[in-house]
Amino acid sequence: IGTVTAPFQAVATTVSGWFGGFFDRLTLADELLDENQELKKEIQELRGQLTDLDRYKEENANYAQQLQIQQAHPEYKMVTASVIGRDASARFYAFTIDKGTSDGIKNQDPVITSDGLVGLVMEAGPNYSTVMTILDPAFKLGVYTSQSRDTGVVSGDTALSKEGQTKLRYLSRTSTAAEGDMVLTSGMGDIAPKDLLIGTIKSVKPEKNGITKYAVLE
Repeated sequence: IGTVTAPFQAVATTVSGWFGGFFDRLTLADELLDENQELKKEIQELRGQLTDLDRYKEENANYAQQLQIQQAHPEYKMVTASVIGRDASARFYAFTIDKGTSDGIKNQDPVITSDGLVGLVMEAGPNYSTVMTILDPAFKLGVYTSQSRDTGVVSGDTALSKEGQTKLRYLSRTSTAAEGDMVLTSGMGDIAPKDLLIGTIKSVKPEKNGITKYAVLE
């Protein structure tokens, strides 16, 4: 009897072992799937934390610069604002911020980011303000160049504004201003604090009158 049943017992044992292993693999797969889902959830949470960290770092950098400007120019009152709208029809990229006259904002107040001066308030409402950017031809502000210390006036140019550039006018014919020089606010006229970055010189060319030069600013 043993001789006859032994082969069948071997087959049964093999089949039983295969099914056991199969169900073990199914159980392991379920465990791995659950673990994978948990890991994905942790990754999403970590990404959210990194995003928050980056935002906090940027806010701290902005606050640090704001404090630095405030300390250098105690005569100015700094107000933190956020962009809440952009006018799609505006040719020179005017935008709206969420602070207005109720916060002490008035026309011609300078608007600053961590990168420098971006424009002036051209209309202040009770709880909003419309900002004219430095690309607008109506924008005019006294500046100087970082290396040669030449003075001039930054004013927007219609053609250059399409490239995100503006124009430094009234450089003297003997000016040594050159590509790469930074252009900063002069503080003249009490419109904006001194030494705020406007842009960097891309090229310098003579005006048609032959008396002065102008520079294209990035």
